[in-house]
Amino acid sequence: MRRAIVTLAIVAISGLFAPSASADDRSTCETMWKSAPDEAIASCTRLIATSQGHNLATAYRFRGLAYNYRGDFDRAIPDLNEAIRLGERHSGVYNDRGWAYDGKGEYDRAIVDLNEAIRLNPSLSVAYTNRGRAYYEKGDYDRAILDVNEVIRLDPRDSVAYTYRGILYKKKGDDDRAVADFNEAIRIDPNNENARKWLAASGGPQPSPVEASAQPIRRVALVIGNSAYANAAALPNARGDADAVAAALRKANFQTVMVENDLAREKLVNVLLNFATAAEKADWAMIYFAGHGIEVGGINYLIPVDARLASDRDVSLEAVSLDQLMSAVEGARKLRMILLDACRENPFVSQMRRTGASRSINRGLGRIEPEAGTLVVYAAKHGEVASDGDGEHSPFASAFVKRLAMPGLEVRRLFDYVRDDVLAATQRRQQPFSYGSLPASEDFFFVVGK
Repeated sequence: MRRAIVTLAIVAISGLFAPSASADDRSTCETMWKSAPDEAIASCTRLIATSQGHNLATAYRFRGLAYNYRGDFDRAIPDLNEAIRLGERHSGVYNDRGWAYDGKGEYDRAIVDLNEAIRLNPSLSVAYTNRGRAYYEKGDYDRAILDVNEVIRLDPRDSVAYTYRGILYKKKGDDDRAVADFNEAIRIDPNNENARKWLAASGGPQPSPVEASAQPIRRVALVIGNSAYANAAALPNARGDADAVAAALRKANFQTVMVENDLAREKLVNVLLNFATAAEKADWAMIYFAGHGIEVGGINYLIPVDARLASDRDVSLEAVSLDQLMSAVEGARKLRMILLDACRENPFVSQMRRTGASRSINRGLGRIEPEAGTLVVYAAKHGEVASDGDGEHSPFASAFVKRLAMPGLEVRRLFDYVRDDVLAATQRRQQPFSYGSLPASEDFFFVVGK
């Protein structure tokens, strides 16, 4: 009996000294692993000490990432193992563990994990980069080149990838191809000193200052199509709309176009976090979302495919606010743009239980006032709904893709044309609307006039 009392006392006392997680710990754990890994590790550790369920798996994953970034691979691997055991079995976590094994020099184990990451997400460029590095370390330059080819296919403006492929050709003794890749890397990024160093070592001529200065602005995009809703009717056109928009952006020479479809909430949040990192290095950052959207209590939300929304208070827990999309693009230097083909008639509204008279649920999306330099475009004006479309694409997606390809059409004017096209296609039942302001001192073009 005495032993039991002593044990309970020890447990109670130890609980007084257990780390407690703050409201900011989750954000720090999930977003600071790269910029401040020590702080992220401390926050993730507190979350692990206090959390349960899927949040625990996420905390292990991001603590493993922070250890990776710090170069502490021996600590990263057990955390990533635990994240996978607890259910984090997506492409990102296998890529993270492959990175850790590569850092330890265990290249075969790294390749196994990176194979799985690519199987789960064939568009995950970083997994091809990491697998190519593992093949390089094993001396298998041909397989490494195949992986870098895929990186360049996914992002034809990746200067680092061209440099890396040039190094691989150099290792194989193919100096002509090496020089061509180093020159392309410098053309894309005149400040790529590594490519210049390798070019000089290969005896290739340096690009002229005029050639080097012909670098276009850096533009990145995230394109999302949510069609397969688990608890509501599917939106047949959303994925096809996303694919069409992505293809049009690539033709307009966006350097990076990330395409994600049918995202559950947790995956959607992770995708936005990853895109925010890309946006910080870009001049333009754009998000296109096709799917369901809703306004509740004056806040606009985009709805993931796993949402249930049994009551109005569930929305903030199961959906993703428009503010989160705004945060993901805010790091871009010149133009931030969000296109929401998400004003469709929402099936969740009729089924949601109301828990408070002050929490209004309105038709369509609500009016917003973005900061200067940010443009938000709705497929239908605030308080109105948009059509998913009777044809292959929604009226908004069709009009946007058509106008995007026109050279010399300034962005503000482009969306005027999109509005007119949609009004005509829907017999004036649907009016796209733009919110926000762009600087008068600069014009913006998807495709520059010839």
